[in-house]
Amino acid sequence: MKKYKLLIIPILLILITTTALAMRRGRIIDGTERELWIDDYSTLPTDPEIGFESIILQVDFRHTGTATYRNITFKAGEVPQLEAVRDEFHVTRMNPDDKFTTSYKFNVKEDTTPGIYTVPIHVEYEDIGSDEDNKTAKITRAARIRVSDETRIEIIGIEQKEPLVPGEEFETMVEVKNIGNMPSNLLRVSLDTKERERTAATEQGLIEGDYESDSSGAIYWRRQHKTIDYLEPGETEKVILQGKVSISAENKLYPAVATVREGEKEFKNKFALSIEGKPELIQAGISTTGDDPRTGERTAISIQLENIGRGEAKATKLEIKEGDYEGVRTAHIGTIDDDGGMGTAIMDLTFKEPGKHELIYEVTYQDITGEEYTETFTGEIYIDPEVEDYTIYIVAAIILVAAIYLIHRKIKKSKEDQEIDI
Repeated sequence: MKKYKLLIIPILLILITTTALAMRRGRIIDGTERELWIDDYSTLPTDPEIGFESIILQVDFRHTGTATYRNITFKAGEVPQLEAVRDEFHVTRMNPDDKFTTSYKFNVKEDTTPGIYTVPIHVEYEDIGSDEDNKTAKITRAARIRVSDETRIEIIGIEQKEPLVPGEEFETMVEVKNIGNMPSNLLRVSLDTKERERTAATEQGLIEGDYESDSSGAIYWRRQHKTIDYLEPGETEKVILQGKVSISAENKLYPAVATVREGEKEFKNKFALSIEGKPELIQAGISTTGDDPRTGERTAISIQLENIGRGEAKATKLEIKEGDYEGVRTAHIGTIDDDGGMGTAIMDLTFKEPGKHELIYEVTYQDITGEEYTETFTGEIYIDPEVEDYTIYIVAAIILVAAIYLIHRKIKKSKEDQEIDI
């Protein structure tokens, strides 16, 4: 008896499951399976308004049946308030458990009343699992589009000078447009980097005036928000907000956000504030390399430059003005890093006269925006006189001394000989 019970229980479970699935799906109608269902649907934008164009309706279909379908056509039916721009979507094949997102495009007519509109989706496909000769099946599902009468605001532009320089004031322009079909009023436009807070910078004299700082202490706002009293549909307005960069701000990008608030609704656009200090080159030294420089000899001149600014000095070039020397007078140094970076120019010159020489040289360089700077510096070096060649005089002196010595010996020997004869 127990054995029979063990056999009956699985059989009953299979029968119950099969019956439940068949009842749930209701999959056979006139011998043809009808198992395409809408899982979800959405619109872009979420709440289109009267007069909006190219509204996208996305509908997710899922195949919950057991047969394979092919040549599936999804066609959006007519809706008086909507003008179809793209109303068909095709799928070559759908297997059981497949899911496809279909897409349709509409314009909302100007005379439409706000409300919710049903869009019928007519589906036609071939059921290759059907026992009938005519395997083509047709079903209709439904999605909905909500046409809103609410106002809609968009931030269509954010402009400011780039990059910002430590210590300088700046303006940020935010352009706001009413893209809806209803007027907007009392729009509050604001800028934020991070959570605002008062810092000790104001009390320390780093920032003058009524400024509010972000939490990094790099950006300060004189007026962080403004109000737009009224904005007609399709109308735009530019709002200018003022700020200042701390003199101690680091060179980097600071994430920021522009926000427009209308009552409880909020519209945001992210952007970034780029801070980059300006370069400033000074003379760090001038010297000669190798042995003591002399006139008539090629001398290597080394000129050092230091960047004491807060930005990189790019395309740095040094040129010595003409003087009492010959040689190549131009050197390309390239980029000198900010905050103490060093660059060196080495040139070979030949000086015509000894003594102190004043070298006047011009340095040109650029910041990261391409703005060019020119500085003129003066340095001094000393050139020794040309070394005289005394070899011939030494040889002549040696010869003269030798001659005198020989003559002296000869005279002395002659006297000695005379004395012997006597």
